[in-house]
Amino acid sequence: MLKHINNERGFISVKLMAFGMIFWIAVVTVFLSFFIAVQTKGTMTYDWFEEALGTATFAANIDGDTSKVASNEPLAMSYFMKFFADMTNCTVSGNTLTPKTNDYPGPIELTEFKTVSPGEYIPNGTAKQPGYLATIQVPVFGGNLPLIGPQYLTIPMKSFQVVKSSDI
Repeated sequence: MLKHINNERGFISVKLMAFGMIFWIAVVTVFLSFFIAVQTKGTMTYDWFEEALGTATFAANIDGDTSKVASNEPLAMSYFMKFFADMTNCTVSGNTLTPKTNDYPGPIELTEFKTVSPGEYIPNGTAKQPGYLATIQVPVFGGNLPLIGPQYLTIPMKSFQVVKSSDI
């Protein structure tokens, strides 16, 4: 019995297991922190995206005349780019929003901005009123790879805002 008590062969594996568990907890913490940061940045940007599109839709069609929605599309797009650039602290260059600070690792791209008529497909259904549909690509994480250049983890975001008609 004394022979088994003095045998310390399992002691090394207990130390390794303890170090392994500490390492595993550290790795999980890093990945969880990364996930929470990306999710927070994405959610915040999507909220700003919807707010900018809603404000631009209202500003471009301030009179509430739903017959002018298609002709007001360039105005709505320029309002959207201006409002969204102000919210995200970016500069506008064509369909690209370039961050002034390190809030985003790369440029935000407006990939689509179009007028939607009643009956057309929109995310989660069909449009019942005219409005504008916008799609953007938002970089939430980036890195500079050797021999390749900057690479970004981007999230596509799409939103539809209706033009609210009003009685004049």
